[in-house]
Amino acid sequence: MQVESARTRVTAIRAVARLDDPAATAALRRALDDPDSWVRYHAIRGLGERRDAGAAEALVRLADEDRATPVRIAAVEAAGAIGTGM
Repeated sequence: MQVESARTRVTAIRAVARLDDPAATAALRRALDDPDSWVRYHAIRGLGERRDAGAAEALVRLADEDRATPVRIAAVEAAGAIGTGM
């Protein structure tokens, strides 16, 4: 997403998470690298709800390395839902 406002990106990623479309999953994966922690958080939640195994490696990385505690917690929960063995 190339929107300047973090609040707008959060709203957009929350909406994208509700779409049943491969392009939506790809957008959620890209949002894992967003500079705003709440965008990453909502992208993680969306991927966890989808049980997106393709995001498992990135989720484990975020669980280990992200600076934001809510992001790390969401990543652990999503990775667990996917079944990464975390």
